[in-house]
Amino acid sequence: MVTSSVYFDADLKVIYEVPPESSFIIDNNGYRIYIPNYITNENIETIISVQKDIWSRGQDFWSEGNDWSDFPLLKYGKNFQAFDEENNLLRIQYNYILKVSEGWKIVLADYQHTCTIVGNIYSDINETMFDNSRLSNIVSINLEYTNSNSFLTNEEHEKLMTLPDLTEIISGIWDYENIINKISMLYNISVGDWEIRNNQMIFYDSDNNEILKFDLKNKKGKPSDLEVFSRIKV
Repeated sequence: MVTSSVYFDADLKVIYEVPPESSFIIDNNGYRIYIPNYITNENIETIISVQKDIWSRGQDFWSEGNDWSDFPLLKYGKNFQAFDEENNLLRIQYNYILKVSEGWKIVLADYQHTCTIVGNIYSDINETMFDNSRLSNIVSINLEYTNSNSFLTNEEHEKLMTLPDLTEIISGIWDYENIINKISMLYNISVGDWEIRNNQMIFYDSDNNEILKFDLKNKKGKPSDLEVFSRIKV
């Protein structure tokens, strides 16, 4: 699999796929059209990493004096921390949103190939993310969701992404962020510690951060941590 680079055009709000050993022409509207020099009749497989390529290369580009308000990606939700068996922090990874609503697009290279985008731009994942009008060849797009803070496998995420059709029948409302936050909360409650202190039940996540708190009451409705009859979320 070939690793493509990316090129940012802040004026046109475009992120280009740049295959190795490629050249480009500029169309009448000022857009770059990348074509690799090694084109064969076979379908080439390329890969772009959201974390390594789009985010990090974008940071390098914008550090050269560009307006940060025009940066194409937003960090989304809480960060996900990965630890080894000895509880040493290995990495911190984030979810991202491409600012499609502000005009940003991804333009893939113009030759027959399959491009796999690995990462977690899963808020605006659909055809509106890509400017396919500039492609003369058939390009296949493969999206792999990884490194998200949802604690879901790729298969579980794909199943979740099919739920809008079902929820339209139930309520007509699809709130992906709310569902992910609830799943993350349930996960943290199941793996984190909890304690009863000062007439309160306090829950912590796996990093020992307080995430949930209840006031405890006895049968008379008085604060108590001995004869608990009810709890009220703080």
